[in-house]
Amino acid sequence: MRSRPKMTVLLRPGLPSPGQTVEVEAHLVSESDTPLDAVSFELTGEETVRVQSGKNTLTWRRSHVHLRAEVPGRPLTVGEHTYKAQFQLPRDLPPTRRGRYAWIDYVIEVRAAIPWWPDRVEKYELPLPPVPFAAERRPAVFVSREGGARAGEIYVELSLASATFEPGDMVVG
Repeated sequence: MRSRPKMTVLLRPGLPSPGQTVEVEAHLVSESDTPLDAVSFELTGEETVRVQSGKNTLTWRRSHVHLRAEVPGRPLTVGEHTYKAQFQLPRDLPPTRRGRYAWIDYVIEVRAAIPWWPDRVEKYELPLPPVPFAAERRPAVFVSREGGARAGEIYVELSLASATFEPGDMVVG
């Protein structure tokens, strides 16, 4: 008798960046002979903004990406079966964001379509980091008073190798 297969989904790279190719791999483990129409892979990215005013709530949504791939199915025999899809992420995708009133989510959904039986569906959040960029490095000097020190007044001067920092940078001056 047919049964819904167990599903494990792998993602390569594990933490993709905009502009990269993402490979999604679905491993189906079947405990019986089961017909399979198709395995579909869907990657969606949506921005949501929610504004509340009194008892009213206004929700605005914008799709940033919607990619889909489908692999034709074949009858599953007892054992493991692997299905793959690739998606090219657009370079201009905004990063995942979680805020009180606004957020951007990316989700991968994999569906094993079994005729006349409940489909096996798995959904996974896909964290998307910001696009890395190299900050321009320029030396800078900061002073507490334009024109220099005056007799009897406190004067502070700070010289830095660069006034631009990235997370984890060391301040050098």
